Amino acid sequence: MCPDHQILSVYVDGELPSPWKEKMEVHLASCPQCIERLVALKRLALRSSDDGALEAALDAAQERVWQRLSRLEPATSVVRNQHPGIWRRRVSVPLPAVAVAAAALVVAATLMLTQTVPQTTDTMGVAQSPLVPVSTINEVLQYLGNQDATDIMLIRLPESKSFSSSGEPALIKAADYSRSKNTQ
Repeated sequence: MCPDHQILSVYVDGELPSPWKEKMEVHLASCPQCIERLVALKRLALRSSDDGALEAALDAAQERVWQRLSRLEPATSVVRNQHPGIWRRRVSVPLPAVAVAAAALVVAATLMLTQTVPQTTDTMGVAQSPLVPVSTINEVLQYLGNQDATDIMLIRLPESKSFSSSGEPALIKAADYSRSKNTQ
């Protein structure tokens, strides 16, 4: 099995420790592929050992790059002509962000609508009807007998501790009340 390229490079540099160095030499004696790789690495090492030539090559490459860059048009004029106006730009928004914004909008609208509609009896027009003070059930019945059947009546029970209710309240439709009034 041939050694890794890095191990061969360490051998060329003379940094491979003793037990592996001898094993590498035994392998190189019998493997022509590793000998070719070894020769290529030695050539590369000789080229890179001449620091002056390497520095000159790097400086020449850098100069060529700067010359090509200086021949190009300034990028600012190209960029201005390629970009559309601010109103024609495409905006990319992630779908979860859109869903959260829509849900927040629905919640805000629901809260605004529920707070603007007062939940009182004034919405039914009850507060506009006159208050009639009555203290007994007979006075209530007498008032109902004198009024039109379309009136709405609210009965406020006493708030004292001594008040006790008997029976269940019953709702009577206006038509039922007028029938029972005629039969008596």
